[in-house]
Amino acid sequence: MVRKSWFGFFYLLGWTWNGLVLVLAILWSMSSSPLACSGPTLICLVCLQCHLFRRMLESVSITQFGDSTMHAAALILGTCHYIMVSLSIVLDDGARDPMSLHWFDVLVLLGGLSLFLVASAHQMTCNAILASIKSSAISYAIPQGDWFDLTWSPLYWAEVLLYTSLVLLSQGRNSNLMRIALWVAINQSISAHRAKAWYVATFPAAAAALGHRATLIPHVW
Repeated sequence: MVRKSWFGFFYLLGWTWNGLVLVLAILWSMSSSPLACSGPTLICLVCLQCHLFRRMLESVSITQFGDSTMHAAALILGTCHYIMVSLSIVLDDGARDPMSLHWFDVLVLLGGLSLFLVASAHQMTCNAILASIKSSAISYAIPQGDWFDLTWSPLYWAEVLLYTSLVLLSQGRNSNLMRIALWVAINQSISAHRAKAWYVATFPAAAAALGHRATLIPHVW
């Protein structure tokens, strides 16, 4: 078992690794290399870099881990995940497809960017809400406000939306990103189901009064 505060470590490693991949991708794109990446691919890498940097800062300055621990396998899996995400993005055949300027594809890209910004903002807000509860309350309480009013697991829901936004930013041409987004959706769904079960078991009366909250996807499940 390792301390959950080590989360910041794999965000740091992921940010460093993705930064290296991004620099190489830019250099390849400036040359005649067969590995040259397209505009949408570079945008995906830049957004992923921003996401990892934000999560790294949150782990250090916002999130209250306390003395909680996690299995070392979770740390290893998280580290491998971010290493493989960057590689999967640039090694996909669609990574070299040029940016489409068709009006629909441009709207898809802009929609992806908007979704990325919205999901990032809400994930940061909900993380701060959780941190304020853990730092001020004598015992754990049910979080309230922002997306917590819609779902028991807004952080997981935001993560699903963030990877969905990367699929849109690639203009749907990166099949590896689609697989990654599906993997994240499944993983976060399992985690959300467990989180709701914990809330219901720990706060049965309050959870019953908040029955309108979704397990993960607001108004759906």
